[in-house]
Amino acid sequence: MERLGPLLRNVWRSRHRLYFYGFMVTVLFSLLYILEPPFFRFLELRFYDAILHENPVEKPATDIVIIDIDERSLQAVGQWPWPRHVIARLFKGINAQGPSAIGVDLLFSEADHRSVSRFSHDIQEKYGASPRVKPVGPEDMSGDALLARTLSTGPFVLARKFFFNGEAFISRECVFQPLSVVLLGTADFHSENQPFHKASGVVCNLPIFDAAVTSTGFINASFDIDGLMRRIPLIMRYEAGSSGGSYFPSLVLATLMKQKNLRQVFVKVTSTGNPYEILLGGTAIPVDDRGNMLIHYRDREQACPHVSALDILSGRQGNISLKGKIVFVGTSATGLGERTITPVHPFLPGVDIHATAAQNILQSNFVKRPPWISGLELFFILLAGLLSTILFARTNAKGSLLFALALLIGLIALSYGAFRTDGLVISPLIPLLTVAVNFSLLNLSKFWQAERDLRQSENRYRSIFNNALEGICQITPDGLLTAANSALARMMGFETPADFLAALPTISSIRLENPEDRQKILGLLSEQGEIRGFETEVHTAKGTRIWVSINAVATKNNGKITFYEVSIEDVSERRRSEEALQESRQRFSDILEFLPDATLVIDRNGRVIAWNRAMESMTGIRKEEMLGKGDLEYARPFYGDRRPILIDLVLSPDEEIEAQYTAIQRRGDRIFGEAYVPGLPPGDVHISATASVLRDPQGAVMAAIECVRNNTERKRMEERLRRAEKMESLGTMAGGVAHDLNNVLGVLVGYAEMMMLEIPEGNPLRRYAVNIHQSGIRGAAMIQDLLTLARRGVAVSEVVNLRELASSYFNSPDFAKLKEDHPQVSFRMDLQDDLMNIKGSPTHLSKTLMNLIPNAAEAISGPGEVVIRMANCYLDLPVRGYAEVKEGDYVVLSVADSGQGISPQDMERIFEPFYTKKVMGKSGTGLGLAIVWGTVKDHDGYIDVTSQEGVGSVFTLYFPATREGVARNKEQLSLDQYMGSGESLLVVDDNEGQRHLAASILTKLNYQVATVSCGEEAVSYLMSHEADLLLLDMIMDPGIDGLETYRRILEIHPRQKAIIISGYSETDRVKKVQELGAGGFLRKPYTLEKLGLAIQEELSKSSVG
Repeated sequence: MERLGPLLRNVWRSRHRLYFYGFMVTVLFSLLYILEPPFFRFLELRFYDAILHENPVEKPATDIVIIDIDERSLQAVGQWPWPRHVIARLFKGINAQGPSAIGVDLLFSEADHRSVSRFSHDIQEKYGASPRVKPVGPEDMSGDALLARTLSTGPFVLARKFFFNGEAFISRECVFQPLSVVLLGTADFHSENQPFHKASGVVCNLPIFDAAVTSTGFINASFDIDGLMRRIPLIMRYEAGSSGGSYFPSLVLATLMKQKNLRQVFVKVTSTGNPYEILLGGTAIPVDDRGNMLIHYRDREQACPHVSALDILSGRQGNISLKGKIVFVGTSATGLGERTITPVHPFLPGVDIHATAAQNILQSNFVKRPPWISGLELFFILLAGLLSTILFARTNAKGSLLFALALLIGLIALSYGAFRTDGLVISPLIPLLTVAVNFSLLNLSKFWQAERDLRQSENRYRSIFNNALEGICQITPDGLLTAANSALARMMGFETPADFLAALPTISSIRLENPEDRQKILGLLSEQGEIRGFETEVHTAKGTRIWVSINAVATKNNGKITFYEVSIEDVSERRRSEEALQESRQRFSDILEFLPDATLVIDRNGRVIAWNRAMESMTGIRKEEMLGKGDLEYARPFYGDRRPILIDLVLSPDEEIEAQYTAIQRRGDRIFGEAYVPGLPPGDVHISATASVLRDPQGAVMAAIECVRNNTERKRMEERLRRAEKMESLGTMAGGVAHDLNNVLGVLVGYAEMMMLEIPEGNPLRRYAVNIHQSGIRGAAMIQDLLTLARRGVAVSEVVNLRELASSYFNSPDFAKLKEDHPQVSFRMDLQDDLMNIKGSPTHLSKTLMNLIPNAAEAISGPGEVVIRMANCYLDLPVRGYAEVKEGDYVVLSVADSGQGISPQDMERIFEPFYTKKVMGKSGTGLGLAIVWGTVKDHDGYIDVTSQEGVGSVFTLYFPATREGVARNKEQLSLDQYMGSGESLLVVDDNEGQRHLAASILTKLNYQVATVSCGEEAVSYLMSHEADLLLLDMIMDPGIDGLETYRRILEIHPRQKAIIISGYSETDRVKKVQELGAGGFLRKPYTLEKLGLAIQEELSKSSVG
């Protein structure tokens, strides 16, 4: 921390301070851009308006016509609202000219109050009398009915208006025509993050009108913070009323869909669910994150041709044709409709805004702000800020001004160019402000710093001169001492600099121990103009001698030397340290000699200066033979030739040579590496070495050291661990597959067994059922191989005699077939008579024999012999490849062959699943030895393999022995012996096939059966029911497993009985369930007998608890 303060101050005074200022300004404006305060938003809108003014829409709108209820129409027809029969006549006149779509920017939310029928209705309600009125024309009929009939005959699109901010107003029961919207994107849409504006109320037309048309659209506007309308929403959501949370189009979008005869639109959304593009037929409409489209206004008020409504009513519309065009009907009369402030026009009627938006879409003349624009603008802020910081920090004020102007012009040109080229709105406002503020702040900072530096320069020099710890003096070219500091005066034995200068006025008056050094000093000054590290011994005024180091440099004025600045350092202590260092080196040499790691040291020239005893033992080269040798001679004992090793690379780094080695790691001055070195006196060894440089007290490299360690045994253990981890991961995968297959086979075996009970002997169908049952059993045995590989096989723990298992195998058809396939191979058994028993799985142990013996036979290509030995032994020393073993009695099984042997490369992989050198499908699958390895691990045994190419291989397996006797097989029971007595059972299994099978079997065994598919359902069922016994699957996905299910059930029925069923066992979880009170464990696939006996055994026990 003491050094950090001065360092920070130096950085602060340097150019880095300017970088810091510029960086902070850039960060500040970046944050302002992200936070978007109102003032910045207001400025950006003003810049947007300026771009819009400079680039108005120029292409005329030839496909859109506005029918305007203007002042002239109101003067001729009468004040608004007009009678509905007049409006019907207007719409009929428009429709008669064949437009492709008619968007009506008018709301008809109230009934017609000016028709004769309405007048008659009002008189009757008010006075109770019904006047006799005789209609004389269509206008005296119901105006609403007449208008509705007119609307139903043409491509009309009516308007409606939504309310927001919680206004739940609805004019009446509306007729809704929701928009079909397809959202394209990866966002997960929920009610809380749906895009588009969400309305809370709506004003509609009379139902008679909305029902007469097929399309309606809202006429809402979207205003910015300054009250100007720059964008128009195209889609909104309304969740009240009968719409049920549907999407609705704007009047513009609905009119264009009517014109294009479209029924749905596609909306592209970002990953966060925000829309950015609406696809209308073949047109992609860019929108903001609320579904608003930016409007590209024209430079004059009327964006489209206007026809007065009076001209339509009177049939005098001139030469403007409506055929095939899009017509918008609205009003520009003062006091009617909405007149909106826009960036281009102070007051623009709503119908003109709709027409302008429709024109933008038809002509694909869009103003675009895609989602990535914000990221691009932020990038420009960072780029402009960082670039201006670097440029302004490195140039003077004039250069900075030129750079600033160039950046400003470039940003504005980029913004205008992007808009003119593709309609993209890229705001340069904040980048411009960032450049401007950086220019002002950094140039002011440089100016202020220059003034401070100028004022402090002389004070700093004087302070350094007077307070320096080293002696400093000034000497003229003639050898006169003109100035000296206090440190030099004290060094020479004087109280003050004045005393020093008075006693020693010239360089020749200073007494040197070696007078010749004075001439050397003067010669260096005259010839080179400087002195670097010249050391000499001088006499002080106190009569002592000190060693000093002299450095001098010439100070010139107009090319002429005015004086020499001389610094003098007392190095007496360093001289004494060097002597102490020499003694330390001797001690270091003694320590090095007795290090346990083989160690060598070379000097900077690459000559060996140390070669300890451990190195002699590793290489067989004595120290006397190697000391003083260079030219990479020390590499020959390891590699047989001269080549750079780690100690050379750390002394002289060479990236090209280092790149040729894959096992090298460099950390500063240290290099770590590993290598396999054959032929050393200890044998073929794996070595690891660490090399680093040795530095003197000044930090200069003076030598390099390398320590070499024999890691052969560690490598062997690491490789074994790697193989074990690999097999564990592959086994986990295989176990998952086996578990699912067990569920499938369980159904096949169970139903086949039930069919065998139902089909009488002699029926041809019974043979099919028997074959299915036997094939299922064989399939289950194959799955046990996968479970053994996964080490998830059911933990069958029986007392087994390997000799009996071997005898069964030797008398089996499989062994007979093996001898037939290998007639030149002889098999010899050497089995100890009093062989001890072991505890384990007979199936897995038999599989071990069935894998090892055929493998041994297949390894022999010609005549040969396979020897199978079994014997008792006592282990008290580790087996090769194991750090330790459990001491005790073991049964040893060894299988030896005289085959071709196993190569070292294959030896490392023989126990990997699916690794085989055989032809797939003929001799093996690659699981055999993996199953052997899993079986040995499951039985807490050990395995050792020795092999020599061309001689043969020996597999030796050690199994812990037991003193228990072998149990004899029980006779098969009849069905009646394990039938139930109507007890209630609950089957809990996530596999539907297993549930149905269990229900069928248990019903057959006279039990009342209920089934559930998960643990949660079981708990819920037992809250209102009881069961005499649970059949509980251990592994269920998803949901809670068997252990958690049983825990929760015991909270409801503390004495609940249960048996556990699974395709494989998670031993610790099974034991925990049994500790809670559950009974036996049954493996899938199960048979009727095993299931029936397990249930009988558990039901016969006393209740849990």
